[in-house]
Amino acid sequence: LARYLAALGENEYVIATGGGICNNQEALEALKFLGFFIFLEVPEEVALNRIIQEIEWEGDVMKNLPAYIQKENPKNIEDVTKIFSGFYRERTKLYRQLAQISCPLSNGSPEENCQLIQQALFSQDCN
Repeated sequence: LARYLAALGENEYVIATGGGICNNQEALEALKFLGFFIFLEVPEEVALNRIIQEIEWEGDVMKNLPAYIQKENPKNIEDVTKIFSGFYRERTKLYRQLAQISCPLSNGSPEENCQLIQQALFSQDCN
């Protein structure tokens, strides 16, 4: 990753990482020199509803779940909620520690959330 990023040269980038990046110190170190981290903080209920909406059922087996949920073999929505909530709390804590800017997003449109992100970037404080 570090070699690839170095080869990109001196440009401005937005890199959207996966949720597990906060547990990957090597990747974090490679990204640090590019600028700063912004935590796009989606309310837990909104994030959970996005996951639940994507669930597919094959008989009594849930499919199309994030890998960290799928590996726990949830049997119902209550199981999904419990697994997700634990990860959400853990990851939120880590991202708040890593990010120079934390931007709480709404359940609004992409355009509305884009405005919140722009405000955070221009003010360096989204609150």
